[in-house]
Amino acid sequence: MAERVRELEAENKRLKGLLEEQDNKQVLDMTKPQPCNMFDVADGEAWAKELGKHMYDVVRDVIYMDQFFDCVERADEAALAEKLTYITTVCTSWIAALGYDEAMRGDLQRRVNEKNKERGYF
Repeated sequence: MAERVRELEAENKRLKGLLEEQDNKQVLDMTKPQPCNMFDVADGEAWAKELGKHMYDVVRDVIYMDQFFDCVERADEAALAEKLTYITTVCTSWIAALGYDEAMRGDLQRRVNEKNKERGYF
């Protein structure tokens, strides 16, 4: 009987821990880039290849759009915007793999924005 009580207490403690862990998790803001765990942080070459692949898609589309400027449709622009968003996600994921959590990435973005403002980019 005493052993069963200890088992139940241990299970209760484990479940309480899971509930606390769940309560501490933030709800993801799906309007912000969410990092993916595509590659190991140490595999810089894989990250660079993934980024290059998405950048190539954008460059190819922009060249096409420039050649046929009169024929560009809203769907083409939407497809380009989605491809640019993939680049944002790859970059966010790589930065997260380097150990930057959401708050640290926000601070980093703030510093970049401040530098861009100083340079007169906006």
